[in-house]
Amino acid sequence: MPRTPGYATSIVILHWLLALAIFVLIGTGWYMVGLEKGTPPVSVHYNFHKSIGLIAMALIALLVGARLRRHPPDLPGSLARWERRAAHLAHMLMYVFLVLVPLSGYVASNFSKWGINFFGTRLPAWGPDLPAVYDLFNAVHVVASNVFVGLIALHVLGAIKHLLARNRVVERILPRALRHEEP
Repeated sequence: MPRTPGYATSIVILHWLLALAIFVLIGTGWYMVGLEKGTPPVSVHYNFHKSIGLIAMALIALLVGARLRRHPPDLPGSLARWERRAAHLAHMLMYVFLVLVPLSGYVASNFSKWGINFFGTRLPAWGPDLPAVYDLFNAVHVVASNVFVGLIALHVLGAIKHLLARNRVVERILPRALRHEEP
């Protein structure tokens, strides 16, 4: 019997790797902003956050490329029209913020005196130290991050709703071996 139709393996892998990276980025982001400025732990946490952010940017580029080449599997016919539209809108917004959040952080870092250290290797900055530009992109990064956390919460709540409804929507993003066989 065929299994529940799902996303391509490459998209499934990228989805879950990004989920892990984003979980780490949110945790370190919230933790590091509460640390006392100018202390060694601050730079360690900021540099770790930026390093994971660069990895996430690469994964996001791969995910966007994969999604542009492959259409998502169809949603179950049991979903109402408004649910289909809401799912489409939510996914589009997730992709916007998947790009906006790390890109704004990356640009902000390149216009700051701190720059980017990728796991201890200083990357060349392509922008001068311009505090006003840094402040602008950092503000975008912070606000967009908070909006993104809200979108992620809605995404997770939607997944829980579909798990409880047992309508196999969530199975579409699981590895093929974990998808149920179609009756």
